[in-house]
Amino acid sequence: MKKAFTFLMLAIPLILAAQRDWDAIEIKTNPINDRISYLEGSGGNIGVLHGPEGIMIVDDQYAQLSEKIRIALSELSGSDLRFILNTHYHGDHTGGNENLSKDGATIVAHENVRKRLGTTFYSDLWERDIEAKPESFWPIVTFKSELTFYLNGEEIQIIHIPEAHTDGDILIHFKSSNILHTGDAFVRYGYPFIDVAAGGTMDGFIKAQEKILEVADADTKIIPGHGQISSIADVKELKQMLEETRKIVFEMKVARKSLNDCISAKPLADYHERWNGSFITSDLFVRIIYESIKIGVVKGKK
Repeated sequence: MKKAFTFLMLAIPLILAAQRDWDAIEIKTNPINDRISYLEGSGGNIGVLHGPEGIMIVDDQYAQLSEKIRIALSELSGSDLRFILNTHYHGDHTGGNENLSKDGATIVAHENVRKRLGTTFYSDLWERDIEAKPESFWPIVTFKSELTFYLNGEEIQIIHIPEAHTDGDILIHFKSSNILHTGDAFVRYGYPFIDVAAGGTMDGFIKAQEKILEVADADTKIIPGHGQISSIADVKELKQMLEETRKIVFEMKVARKSLNDCISAKPLADYHERWNGSFITSDLFVRIIYESIKIGVVKGKK
């Protein structure tokens, strides 16, 4: 029963993607200042730094939208696309890598993104293999911890966030403009997706919110992986929900409740109205928390 439920819930986004009318999707450009914008279409928000020294984008959605993305970039600047930063390996953020790098743009990401894109691995949650992508999708510049760019008068600090949404997440801080792109380490669609098979954990996701709050201030404009421009107040709200729901599920797991018992108990009922989504439901989020947190040996129990 659990496997059937999980397959149904997680197959829905894949079915919708396969049936998507790509011609009907429009790329919307949202300027933030005179050199930084973000693009909405289908998939993760695309951050854009543009100017006379070239264009840098953060993520690139799906391959089917690459030509529309090219047009949107050309309307922002006549400069060439020089750099593509991937915030993590998921296809709605890296699907355009091959197409958009053909003219010489350099793909940059954390070293784990290259490993994920280049390796087939099995996901218990998705109940299928995550297939490796051809080498033309892989980043050719990788790093371990931090990296800094200087482009178009902007200092861009790139920071690895370990074990959050995946094991390859990065934050991109446009320091001169005080704009932060979080990738899916912070989202606005409800409960976040934590990709346990790809190294994501609940504790790491909470630490990601702490890092965002360390980097950002009250004036920082935050571009989430999905959703509208945000502030630290939105990050604090998500962090509080994560900490509270983790505590609830952790205590049930320490009490040796099974995953099915935890789901059946509806422990996130008080959070359902605010956070339940069509992708990550309250029941599915219980499973994600349960499977991503570890408990030690409980005194008096074996």
